[in-house]
Amino acid sequence: MALEEFLETIADSDDQIPAADFVELSDMSPEELGAFARTWFDISLERQQWVVSTLVEVAEDNPELDFVAVFKMCLREDDEVILEKAMEGLWEHEDRSVIPGLIQILRSDRSAGVRAAAAVALGKFPLLVQEGKLLARDGESIHQSLMEVLGDPEQDVDVRRRSLEAVAPFNTSDIQRFVTWAYESTDVKLKSSSIYAMGRTGETTWLPLLLKELDNREPTIRYETANACGELGEEDAV
Repeated sequence: MALEEFLETIADSDDQIPAADFVELSDMSPEELGAFARTWFDISLERQQWVVSTLVEVAEDNPELDFVAVFKMCLREDDEVILEKAMEGLWEHEDRSVIPGLIQILRSDRSAGVRAAAAVALGKFPLLVQEGKLLARDGESIHQSLMEVLGDPEQDVDVRRRSLEAVAPFNTSDIQRFVTWAYESTDVKLKSSSIYAMGRTGETTWLPLLLKELDNREPTIRYETANACGELGEEDAV
């Protein structure tokens, strides 16, 4: 199916589209993306949600397909379902061009779920900064934005804990203080995030605590602890 025919099918809200046909939206040229955008803005919100959700599923099943151009375009959407799916689709995309958009969403007044998803999406970049694969100013912007959210007690706890997970590789004294704060919480999700963050810090001083948590009665805690031990890669944890 040619792209033009595919776009006509998308525009018809009654037509079902086989997942295999979405290959037409992979690795589009700027001209093809323009044609897609003109069609996109004329279809219903429900149809848009279905399209972007299907793209995420197809990309997961076929890693060689590249729908990044569509997902980046969707970062400017108002609908939060589309936004979350677009950020999910960009999870493996490491280009710095998406950083400003993700930070803008993180700092916005959107729902906690969307802002937490933005924090998760930013989480891959601190590791790239540590590896020297991103500009220093990118790291500073990401670090500052995540720390502002993390340090704001008025923020939803899910947004704060996802920000803690994301910012952990910078491993500053302030971050270690927040890891301890989250670890001492009675909230299981927040404590789980602290343990996940411990692994991402690369800080082996957390290891004795992690080894203790391997016997925690809560499966979620044990799961995150096992992953954190793997991240630290220390022989004592084997």
